[in-house]
Amino acid sequence: MKAGAVEFEGILSAEKQEYTWAAAWGGTTTICDFALQDSDQPLHDVKDYFGERVGLYFAFMQLLVRSLVAPSVAGLAVVCAGFYFGS
Repeated sequence: MKAGAVEFEGILSAEKQEYTWAAAWGGTTTICDFALQDSDQPLHDVKDYFGERVGLYFAFMQLLVRSLVAPSVAGLAVVCAGFYFGS
């Protein structure tokens, strides 16, 4: 009986954890909010659940997205200027 209760309890905690992650990742945060503000991913939770390699991957992707915001805005400005001034 105890083993079944523990298994059932584990299922409930996993569903609660998935709901927490969905609320953290699936909110109304846009890419601009993510890149410009301090809306970090729950990296410690990812590392604890999936391991250090996956946590490091998500940390690197967060750094990559944030570091490519300025070049993408500059590229968009150059393309718009090219369309406006035309040649």
